[in-house]
Parts: sequence; structure tokens; C-alpha cells
Amino acid sequence: MKRNIGFPPQISLESKRHVIIECIAKGMTYHEIVSKFEKEWNLRTPTVQKYVNDAIAYMRSEEAIDSYKSINIQRLDDLYTDSKREGDRKNAIRAIDAQNKMIGAYTENVKVETDGEINFIFNI
Repeated sequence: MKRNIGFPPQISLESKRHVIIECIAKGMTYHEIVSKFEKEWNLRTPTVQKYVNDAIAYMRSEEAIDSYKSINIQRLDDLYTDSKREGDRKNAIRAIDAQNKMIGAYTENVKVETDGEINFIFNI
């Protein structure tokens, strides 16, 4: 019989967060994740919920978003390389386009129509 010994206390919060983020990335729901780690880590519901909430908050943080951008830009580089090697120009161009969008290389044209006054303030 397999014995649950809980999540080792010496494992950092960042490691716990990473494991939970992987579950979220796989498409697991909040309740599935809580249920899974209650059993695997032998922890009470509020404790696991605290870890899951922390992981979700981290995923929304500026630090995480910058990290995800870097990871995704590398993935797009890999897709570009593979597409180019296979002679698939269409997907190579798509990878370049997606990468440019991620780094903000494109500007958006905005058309504003009004009868009133518009003020632009530039903080330089």
C-alpha cells in the first residue's frame, strides 16, 4: 500500500508553485488540483488552496508575465528554425509575425472621430 507522506517541508514555495502551474498548464481545474494535492501531499484543503491561490497570483504577476514572454519567444525561435529547415516559409513567417507581436514591434493605428477637443499629454 502506498503511503502519503505529504509534500516535503524543505521544498520551497517556488517549487510547489511550479508543480501547481504545470497542472494548470495541463488544463486541470482549481478543484482538480486541490483534490490531487490533498491526497498526494496529505494536506488539508485550506493549505492546498493557499498554495494554488499563490500559484495563480504569481501567474498574473509582472515577473511571471516577463518570464512567459521569454519562454514563448524562445519557442517561436524554435518553430521558426524548424519551419525554415523544412522549407515551410508560411509557418516561418507566422512565427516571425507572432514574435514581433509579442515584443511589441508593431504599432496600432487608431482612428478617432470626434467633434470635441482631444488633448495629448506626452511624459518625456
